[in-house]
Amino acid sequence: MACIMNSVKRLVVVTAALWAAGGGAYAGGYQGPGLTADIYMGYQGTLQPMMRVYVGSNGSRLVPFNPADDGPDLYIARLAEGVQYEIFLDRHRAYRELMDEHELASARGNFCSGFASKTKTGVETVSGRQTEVWNCRDAGDGPDQVVWWDPELKVEIRKSRGGLVVELRNIKVGQPDPQLFDLPTGIRVIN
Repeated sequence: MACIMNSVKRLVVVTAALWAAGGGAYAGGYQGPGLTADIYMGYQGTLQPMMRVYVGSNGSRLVPFNPADDGPDLYIARLAEGVQYEIFLDRHRAYRELMDEHELASARGNFCSGFASKTKTGVETVSGRQTEVWNCRDAGDGPDQVVWWDPELKVEIRKSRGGLVVELRNIKVGQPDPQLFDLPTGIRVIN
């Protein structure tokens, strides 16, 4: 579970900002049609629903299905501002954090940021979507990452690294309500 939750922070940007292969024009944020989906995580054959993601031109919002007792209730990322928030509703707090260079690079089109290279290896249908399959080769001793990229939605539909799999399912295309990307009322932001 710790490995899965460690991946959540990176997913705030990677799943939410949703990056175009090869770079794309992302100066202001996500340029795709918007979507709502469920994020499943785990090891091959044991994927479990973890959270719902809303992605739109205003940002992204991740809502865990079963938040940890001491964990955030939701996450909001704003690519145009280069920030992400971990929000604890019961504490009336949001922890604001700047996105690091790899998160921003991923969000702006280089989903293999931090890897030595990327190679397109084929096409495959995942979660009912036509995807391009990319292998991101690790520069060191770490495992490679495989990404299933949807060029229409401009999003990773699936990725796998070191046995851990993250996959979008139940995808609904369309811009979510812009208010989903606002911080809840009464929340104090801590930098």
